[in-house]
Amino acid sequence: MCFIAFSSINKPSVVYLNIKSRSTNSMKLKIQSPKQIISQSYQREKVSPFNFEAFINALDNYFYYTNRAKNFDETIEPHLTDFFQFFFPSAYFFQKQFGDNISIKNISKSENSPAEILLYIVDAKASKAMISLEKWNDKALHDLVIAYLSEVIKNGKESLKTIVVTNSDSFYIIDCQLFKEVFCVENLISDFKNWQTRKKDKTVTKAFYKAIKSQIETKVDDFSMIYFNLNEYENHLELIKTGDDLIKEKTTRELVEIYKILSADFLLNKIEVKTQNILNEDFYYELLYIIGLAEKGRGGNKVLARCEQPNSGSLIENIITKLRTEDVLYHLYYPKDYGKTEDEQYFNVALELVITWLNRIFFLKVLEAKLMNYNVDDSDKDAFRLLDSGKVDEFDTINTLFFEVLALPEKDRDKHISKQFGRIPYLNSSLFEVTSLERQALRISNLKDSTKLVSFGMATSESDATYLLRFLDRYDFGIEASETIIKTETKPFISTAQLGLVFEKLIGNKLPSNVTHTAITDFMSRETLRKVVLGKFRDEIDGFGWTIDNFESLIENCRKLYESEDLAKANYLINSITICDPAVGSGRFLIACLNELLYIKSELGILCDVNGNSLRAQIKLKIERDELVIYNSFNVPFEYKMSFETGLRKLNPELETLPNIDINIKKGNSLISRFPLDADLNAVFKKTEYSVEEYKRTVKAYKTEEEKSKKRLLSRYLEDIKSEFQVTFNKREKEKIAKVRGKKDSLELQIRYNRNLGYEPREQELEELEKLNAALERKETKREEILESDIHNEAFEWRFEFPEVLDENGNYVGFDIVISHPPHQRIQNIEKSFRLIKPDYETFMASGNLYELFYELSFKIMKHHGFGTLFTSNTWRRTQNGKK
Repeated sequence: MCFIAFSSINKPSVVYLNIKSRSTNSMKLKIQSPKQIISQSYQREKVSPFNFEAFINALDNYFYYTNRAKNFDETIEPHLTDFFQFFFPSAYFFQKQFGDNISIKNISKSENSPAEILLYIVDAKASKAMISLEKWNDKALHDLVIAYLSEVIKNGKESLKTIVVTNSDSFYIIDCQLFKEVFCVENLISDFKNWQTRKKDKTVTKAFYKAIKSQIETKVDDFSMIYFNLNEYENHLELIKTGDDLIKEKTTRELVEIYKILSADFLLNKIEVKTQNILNEDFYYELLYIIGLAEKGRGGNKVLARCEQPNSGSLIENIITKLRTEDVLYHLYYPKDYGKTEDEQYFNVALELVITWLNRIFFLKVLEAKLMNYNVDDSDKDAFRLLDSGKVDEFDTINTLFFEVLALPEKDRDKHISKQFGRIPYLNSSLFEVTSLERQALRISNLKDSTKLVSFGMATSESDATYLLRFLDRYDFGIEASETIIKTETKPFISTAQLGLVFEKLIGNKLPSNVTHTAITDFMSRETLRKVVLGKFRDEIDGFGWTIDNFESLIENCRKLYESEDLAKANYLINSITICDPAVGSGRFLIACLNELLYIKSELGILCDVNGNSLRAQIKLKIERDELVIYNSFNVPFEYKMSFETGLRKLNPELETLPNIDINIKKGNSLISRFPLDADLNAVFKKTEYSVEEYKRTVKAYKTEEEKSKKRLLSRYLEDIKSEFQVTFNKREKEKIAKVRGKKDSLELQIRYNRNLGYEPREQELEELEKLNAALERKETKREEILESDIHNEAFEWRFEFPEVLDENGNYVGFDIVISHPPHQRIQNIEKSFRLIKPDYETFMASGNLYELFYELSFKIMKHHGFGTLFTSNTWRRTQNGKK
């Protein structure tokens, strides 16, 4: 696969990662503690009591024997080996001496496998041979570099993952990738080989050490190491036995951090792989079973479809039975939108309802976890378990949660509802408003609770509602993060990003799955947004008076901003960036872009609180596997807690309500429009009672409105505006056709009149009449196709849906960024009516692919000088379709 990145003024071209130019600034030593280096996803991993107890015993023995060795002037090396063999029980340790005071152990999986860990042991008495935090670019570090180069270049141990440097007290952990990037460079390798053959020459040796020091000094990047003093944890062994509950919990967590840092998974760089947001197949396939879906096809061409042998207990079949019984298709406004046959319509209506309900239920599971974490020291924490299968055992109760709890502020809820769900906050989420389809078809409360579903792979059966909630109870959506880190039985963790992967498959069920790896979404959003942010500030260069060469110089300039007015202006520039994913799916690209924009604000030092005060000294943001993580000034992940003791509960009992972002998420076929983007709308606006400014103001007001009645009024007002625009625009299109018809009728009348007088028409008049007839036929045919063809039922009107990308006259300006993973489907496999859009796309070929049309669409809907970043296969570069 490859990445496509392009500007709207140039042809698409493949973009590779840029290598940043190096300056001559000195490299800084960046020391991180175990707490700082452990990511949130790794923090969530529980440790079994058995493993933790074994670690405590190993640590206790380590302290006893190393202390004794120091007291009796014995070597510490065998005790360090014993300690590391706890973490690598089946590994092989190969030892060699490196100088008088240093020994090296290579740790390998087996006797014949390559070394992966370099354990660099410094004699406890030889203080000068140990790396120093105070004077770190010194001989001790240079000796370590030589030891590493000896292993990699001389002995060919290129599979080394990590270096652990210790004198039994201090521990430095260094990623070998850093050493490889800094020291495995051509000039230093040449110097090393020269030194190997001329070690006895003091001048050569001195020159080589100087070269190493210079190499470190001329690198601009931070020289990063993990550091801790293990002696500081010796008292912890007593505290976990004798301390009170809070001290035991704190002590346990700190010891677990050391356990995780020294674990084989961490030292062998396996954590990144283990904690990636990949699809949990056990969760996914059982969920499909509960829904009543199955995958069909092979490899990357799998799609979701109704089971060939439907299970009457599945959600889909339960819904279809109810739809048929109540003859719901008769009440739908546009049943053809859901398929050509009755079976297709019933299935697609049922699937849309299931996706809507699951979206709400998964949101509740994540909210449940957040609330329990916020209220960690609350004695009635279980009151926040929204979907406990012991409390909720029928669809009617789930419906109550949807519309009588989450959809209403606490003050508007019935008393009996408040008593049962009194601790659940109101979030103002449009997710919990009745959808148009639910009004036409049915709600989750209409489903039969008596319907039974046989458990996945088992013989027992339960009602649909109970089975679904018990199934979800078997997974951790974040709740266990608030519980003790030591746990015998742990549930598999399902992150919000993993839920996004599931919804990508469910929403795009008719197309082969387009699941995009987290690293790819992060890369695409990071590279594109930095270019656009840089451009925004360059366009405003007169306002700040800066010279901005690159993103690094932008950071340097922004960090000089302290006045609230300047900070507000910088934030406004970033907030003004418009981003579109025309094949949005579950919204993972938009979330990645939102996270990246906030991270950029933090990086620039312009992130502010609600009062406009800078937060650069208090917090910084990081992105860890699709999640935005807040770190405090000590570089430790920030945790929000509500506590009776601090009084926060009394001062802030409600969570911040959510903005109405539903207005930014639109449904339709983004490739199909009735109205062109370049149509002149000036006259349209003049003929209506509305203006572009009014439209924009109403959209802005809707996003922040919390009161439901006002939201409905605003929503209705917006629909009236769009409807008026479309009606007026439609009249104009009719007028255009009428003008062509009038010209044609006038010319025909003139020709007929002249013939009556005995004059034959001139050749030019006949040619003009032929052109007018052809133009009229084209316009009328296209208009008839637009009005009557099913393909236009879901037409998406870019001109009306996003007023933020219109100028003050209603002209379409476009988005700053179009970013997407468009669907891959051959056009010839789509119903023939789709070919009606051929005149709208220069790249349209019947033998082509949908993603090719999305390239062209991206150019159309983005700004002049905008950026498009699309994920795609590279086959277009080798086909006739790609040339277009």
